[in-house]
Amino acid sequence: MKVNRFGKLLLTTLAVVLLNAGARADDIYTHTGANPNELKIGNVTFTRVKDGEIYYNSGNRENHRIISETRLELTGDTQFNAAEQAFKEGRMAKDEAASRAKFADAVTGYLNTISSTNKPWLKDFAQLRVQVAAPRSGRLDVALNAWLAMVDKDPAAAGKSKPSLDGIDPKSAYLLNARNLLEAREKGTAKPDARRAILEMLGEIQTAMGDIEAANKTLEIQVSLGGTPEEIAAVNVKLAQSDMANKKYDAAMERLKKVNWASLSDAGRADYLYIMAESKSAKLTATSPVDEWKDLAIDYMKIVAGYPASPNAGAALLKVAEIHEAIKEPDTALKIYQQVAREHANTPAGQAAQKSIERLGKTASRN
Repeated sequence: MKVNRFGKLLLTTLAVVLLNAGARADDIYTHTGANPNELKIGNVTFTRVKDGEIYYNSGNRENHRIISETRLELTGDTQFNAAEQAFKEGRMAKDEAASRAKFADAVTGYLNTISSTNKPWLKDFAQLRVQVAAPRSGRLDVALNAWLAMVDKDPAAAGKSKPSLDGIDPKSAYLLNARNLLEAREKGTAKPDARRAILEMLGEIQTAMGDIEAANKTLEIQVSLGGTPEEIAAVNVKLAQSDMANKKYDAAMERLKKVNWASLSDAGRADYLYIMAESKSAKLTATSPVDEWKDLAIDYMKIVAGYPASPNAGAALLKVAEIHEAIKEPDTALKIYQQVAREHANTPAGQAAQKSIERLGKTASRN
């Protein structure tokens, strides 16, 4: 039987359709937080990883999910699928030792995937998983090496997906080795963006180790390499906070004078005002003129009035009450203490205010 040209084309098309009908794409399972219940979205095609999300095509639409709330299942990839299952079990395990063992299994599978796959999106996905699983398996070095590979490729993306330090002992050798690794890599890196990403991670490790002074020096170097006006302003406020905590009030005030106020967020502005007020307060004494104390009370009130949602608002209002008590205005002080206790209950400021209310009440009863 002869088949004409049209018939051959039809048969070829039919063969392709039948072949594709037997093939199955991949699946994605989604969940929320620590919830073990998963929603399956089947027969999808994964395309890319960006900003902590996995993108995929389902039907004729592109969708995306947060990677931390997904589990993937790839057709024919038993190694990766086993790693994903181990990651899930490690995340859900109640026993720390069991969790660590499962995360270790996951790390092994992800590293094998990274070295064997020719799919860019899968390599990126596995690298992100390693940054979570490796530290929790006791292998921070593995997480950092995977992360540094991301830094070389895309420093901005790496800055948003740094290895987790949760649960790592501050005195462990893991942090010490990680610090040494990052210090060496930063010195050998020429690209400013890559250096800034490495320095940011280094600062977090130094902070986790309790070495705040070293973390602040690292932060200063990071700022010197550039950044947006907003980033530079925020960093300098943070450094001024450290100066204040170390009772270097003059240094804190000098640093704040160089900050671009317009570049600060509301939270940054509230911190700025509080640091400045605290630094001024440290310079006053019991014999300082009353007007200077009243000016300081106004400085604290700028925080209360302008940024009532600030974590410093309660402490600032408490300072105002204490100032009025110090300048012999107990009635005004008592009213403000009552306001603090009412508006900032169950906070250190509220608790301190309540004690002052009780103390002033006893004084009044004796008089």
